Amino acid sequence: MKTQKTFIFDKKKDLYIIEIEEEKKTFLDKVFGREKQISEKPREGCRAFFSGLLISDEYTENHISIVYKKDNCSEYVGQGQYPNNKKAFPNAVATTFDGIAIDKNTRVIIYSKKKYKGQILLDKIGPAIINNVVWKDEERISDFIEKVFTEPLQSNFPHSCRQWSNSNMNIWSKGSVKVICMQK
Repeated sequence: MKTQKTFIFDKKKDLYIIEIEEEKKTFLDKVFGREKQISEKPREGCRAFFSGLLISDEYTENHISIVYKKDNCSEYVGQGQYPNNKKAFPNAVATTFDGIAIDKNTRVIIYSKKKYKGQILLDKIGPAIINNVVWKDEERISDFIEKVFTEPLQSNFPHSCRQWSNSNMNIWSKGSVKVICMQK
């Protein structure tokens, strides 16, 4: 719905009409469930990385993504509200949603359903790397917690920040996500 253009000479009235049209659009979006994704660009201290692959410091085609290096299976985002994971993270969802990296001072909340409804599956403040527990015994990634990463990833994500998920992350892709900066 486009904002209605009005040619009134009184600037105050013109602005008022535009404001009403914008409010109407927002109201209609809420009524018809068309919540829009609101997001900022990723920046140090406020970013999250979602991948359909596992996450480490070395790339393995179709198996492991490197933290913050966008590939055909990942998305790299800043602070925002993502009401539908399938739309917000199409690459990660299409390839099974198996890894998340959360920067320091960044909080990620993952809900089981769209539009921030359902069970909270993850509520984590970074730094953190979380890989899907279903791959825990996979030889190519089983040492990711103890492994010494290349710098600066080792400093940013020391061993204590790496973990396996508590449940199969593949189902997490059906919900929604909030990425929150803990400080500006």
